[in-house]
Amino acid sequence: MSTYLVAFMVCDFKEREITNVDGVKIRVLIPAEQYEQSEFALEIAADVLHFCKTFFNIPYPLSKLDMAAIPDFAAGAMENWGLATFRIINILYDPSETSSESQERVASVIAHEVAHQWFGNLVTMKWWSDLWLNEGFASFMESLIVDIIKPDWKKMDAFVATTVQDALSMDELQTSHPIVTNATDPLEIDATFDVISYKKGASLLSMLANFLGMDTLKKGLSKYLNKYRFQNARTEDLWNAFSEAESSHINVTQVMDTWTRQKGYPLITVTLEHPTVKVKQERFLLTAKSNNAQVSDDLSPYGYKWRVPVTYLTDLSNMQNTYWLNEAEGEFVLPAETKWLKVNSKEGGFYRVMYDHGLWKTLTELLQSNYKTLTAADRSNLVDDALSLSRAGILDAMLAFNVTRYLEKEEEFAPWTAAILHFEQLNSLMQDNPAVLSLFQKYVLKLLKPAINRLGWEDKGSHMEKKLRSNVLAAGIHYGDQETVARAKKIFQDWMKNGVKVPPNLRSAVYNAGVKYGGKEEWEFCWKKYEETQVPSEKRLLLTALGNTQDKSLLSRYLNYSMDKTKIKPQDIFVVVQIAARNLMGRSLAWNFVRTNWPVFLKTYGEGFFAMGIIITEVTRHFSTQADYDEVNAFFSGVKVGSGKEALQQSLEIIRANIMWRESVEASITQWLQQTVE
Repeated sequence: MSTYLVAFMVCDFKEREITNVDGVKIRVLIPAEQYEQSEFALEIAADVLHFCKTFFNIPYPLSKLDMAAIPDFAAGAMENWGLATFRIINILYDPSETSSESQERVASVIAHEVAHQWFGNLVTMKWWSDLWLNEGFASFMESLIVDIIKPDWKKMDAFVATTVQDALSMDELQTSHPIVTNATDPLEIDATFDVISYKKGASLLSMLANFLGMDTLKKGLSKYLNKYRFQNARTEDLWNAFSEAESSHINVTQVMDTWTRQKGYPLITVTLEHPTVKVKQERFLLTAKSNNAQVSDDLSPYGYKWRVPVTYLTDLSNMQNTYWLNEAEGEFVLPAETKWLKVNSKEGGFYRVMYDHGLWKTLTELLQSNYKTLTAADRSNLVDDALSLSRAGILDAMLAFNVTRYLEKEEEFAPWTAAILHFEQLNSLMQDNPAVLSLFQKYVLKLLKPAINRLGWEDKGSHMEKKLRSNVLAAGIHYGDQETVARAKKIFQDWMKNGVKVPPNLRSAVYNAGVKYGGKEEWEFCWKKYEETQVPSEKRLLLTALGNTQDKSLLSRYLNYSMDKTKIKPQDIFVVVQIAARNLMGRSLAWNFVRTNWPVFLKTYGEGFFAMGIIITEVTRHFSTQADYDEVNAFFSGVKVGSGKEALQQSLEIIRANIMWRESVEASITQWLQQTVE
């Protein structure tokens, strides 16, 4: 047993207990006043523990699993063997108070920590260089497990937007790092607990499952876990287990080493010359077109070439086909009557696709005429690729924005998640150009309005419908749709004046609208509710809403409260800074707050605290001028950044990308908006 997995706890908590079908005793340990919110966690843990035993074909080796809710805990959770600990928001669920999204988060975090009992605990990586063997697997398994035990939640359908695309957006930086690292000191080790280890790791396992098949994946995992149980393993040990389980003679090590031992990922350029499809690969970089891009001298053992499973579907068949691109260029032949092809089927691969002009046009027309021909994952993939390629200056912005026009008809979660994230980035970058910003917001609302009208204000429907309603209403409010704002304000006033409770899945939108478009009275009311509530998810919603005020004096008060642990728990200080920085009114306040209090952060949390990198990234990611860049660089050059060293370099690169966007891309978007928006 590795020493980092040892834990003991002394507490005066209540406990809720169950014995699952395999005879394992499971307990939730919880503060007495929150006892009633613990039942869901127990039920999920029992199901997940049994699922893992069956899926991996290895019993849970201990007689019990305790799960403890920690009232003030900076990490999301920790997989101590037999005594997993959780930030309290990640284990409590109150069906009358908690949103569907928060319920899903509880299930996902529990699935993640239970999966760790096998990946990380039963088999532990030999050294932190292979951290992804723990975190990538647990991140992949949490989605797979929840998808199977809660099929109506469609967790794997959302995986592309919540995991794959998030990882792509980090790994497109020159300052990213390989999944298998050379971590040698504690600060480097702390820095590897990031999106690359968690979400890129999960994305590559999903890609592996896609080309090997789920049965082979299960067989390989079982071999790996059985061979190395109660031992330590390396990445190559995992690949060998898959190769032994694989029947079609794919050399898994040869394929996957190109993905885990070099940073980044390929951009696959697709040219259709009937009936031949020509494909080529090169590394995709967000700042490749930037005049001030800083080219890294990092050498790759594979020359930034990958063994790529180029999957595709066509108008003739929705069955997935695969062409292996193992060199810089290649080609394959389609039936002569093929009209279109869509590459990276269901976004099962970790790469972006740049189509020729004709294919972009054809796929855009397909989305406009019959978008359901493609799966929600494929539609999400097209939106994300188009807007990402445009942001990097690779795809003409007019072509990219034409892809988004079909969203007026879109009804699914994954495409909207991709679109809303990109729209928010663009909205942030356009803040200094009010005329263009107004056109952009008008265009986004034109896309959103049919979804807002269709979903309405009743908290009803499927799990996914409730999540989507919450997101599109919040977006409508964010972009200032008058009807949506008025309705949200009315619901807020009914709550504040008459005590009429807001339905759980409407609360995010309503609370944010009430504070953003209200004044001091609304802010004080939400602060009082924040202090009173014992429901962690409600506390987080209120904390987020408080940071949406447009009153700078209230924002300053909000930031200052985060330094007072009697008002806001130390675990949430970085949440406060993040929320304030995302508010245009709070951007400079948050930046000044971080600079003023940086010595306090270092003293209180230490140089190795994992959130140092998060705070650097979040407080600077909206900056888009050379003056911003120089100011950030100058400040952090003069202070210790601890485990945030890599995040600082990534943040500076993001600012350079923002500068490039404003210099090279903004004008073409402006032209498109002026031509398109009435």
